[in-house]
Amino acid sequence: MTSEREGGPTSVLEAMLIGTPVVSTQVGVISDVIQNEENGFIAPVKDFKKLANKVLTILDDKNLQLEFTSKSKAIIKNEFTSEIISKILHEHFKKILK
Repeated sequence: MTSEREGGPTSVLEAMLIGTPVVSTQVGVISDVIQNEENGFIAPVKDFKKLANKVLTILDDKNLQLEFTSKSKAIIKNEFTSEIISKILHEHFKKILK
């Protein structure tokens, strides 16, 4: 993901869920779902050199790809399903309404 601004990006969550290793700029919810160098790579916005280097790193290392995709799938399934997010939102709305 090379965006400079994002509300999500949902495409990153979907990629993680289907087992695609992710390299992204620091936008939207990226820092909530990617722990840099643990389950993906994050580069500062407009730092095209770092972004490109991280893409090459992940392409050249099959073991790293497997590690990142395994960890990412677990994060999505444990923290970012619609059921989990709806429960969190429900709790926030209950607090607001009190």
